Amino acid sequence: MGEFLVCFVCIRWYLRHHRDKDFGVRIEHESIEGMTLGHVEQLVNRPFEVSEILSADNSKDVFHPAESTVLHHGDHLLIKAHKEEIEPIIAFLGQPDTLRWKK
Repeated sequence: MGEFLVCFVCIRWYLRHHRDKDFGVRIEHESIEGMTLGHVEQLVNRPFEVSEILSADNSKDVFHPAESTVLHHGDHLLIKAHKEEIEPIIAFLGQPDTLRWKK
C-alpha cells in the first residue's frame, strides 16, 4: 500500500508541473502584422497551440484559428504551451494579456 501511495503522489506531482498551461497574449510587435499563424509558429520554433483568437477589429468575435489565419497588431490569442515555453512565446509575440477567456 505504501508503494502505491508514493507512486500516486509522484504521478500527481509530475502531472501538475508538466501539463500545458493556458495563457493570453496580445500581439504588440508590428513585425507580426500580416503574418499567418503557421509562419509565426515556424519563427517562434517552440511547441505551442493557439486555441482561440479575439480579433483586434473590435468585432468581439472569438474564433478557432487555422495555420492560414492572418495575425494583426492588437489581436488577443489564447495559447496552450508547456510552462517553460510561456515567456519566450510572449516575448516574441507581444505582451501578456489580461483578457478573461470564457471556458
